[in-house]
Amino acid sequence: MMGIAPSLTQLYVPLISWISFGVILGRVLPIIIPNTLGKGLFWVGVPISIATFLRQADLSGKIWLAPAIAWFSIFLGGGLAWLWIQGHPVVAWSNPSKASFLNASTLGNTGYLGYPIVLALVDHKYFAWAVFYDTLGSTLASYGLAVILASYFGKGQCQTFHPSSLAMLLKQTTTTLI
Repeated sequence: MMGIAPSLTQLYVPLISWISFGVILGRVLPIIIPNTLGKGLFWVGVPISIATFLRQADLSGKIWLAPAIAWFSIFLGGGLAWLWIQGHPVVAWSNPSKASFLNASTLGNTGYLGYPIVLALVDHKYFAWAVFYDTLGSTLASYGLAVILASYFGKGQCQTFHPSSLAMLLKQTTTTLI
């Protein structure tokens, strides 16, 4: 257990320090500055960082397993969540509640936040696995499957599938990877 303590310290001390610094600046500066900075980092800084790390990564071998594992996990989580909904008929599940529960059960909290943790815990050459898991797995599921579920269980039921939406999503995903 002592072996992991220095790694966690190296991870959390800067993380907590920078977050604290940001909270202090956020209280002092006008609201537009932290909002603009946050959006810029999220939409520009993170994709540039991902592209930089991917250029250094080994993309050969069994990296295709990462999105396959993501989709397996998503469908397993969705199946278990659906069984839970079906097994508890006493609770009156509204359609929007079903969609929310299924989406939360399968996707949880997905986003860029895990990337710094992956980089701190494993060598940068394995970073591509995290990116492929996230981009080709949970991102496609969030912007595709989750939207379809929400639309189906929502007020206006989705009766048609628009291939142009999938094409747009795939274009965005491949642009991010390049």
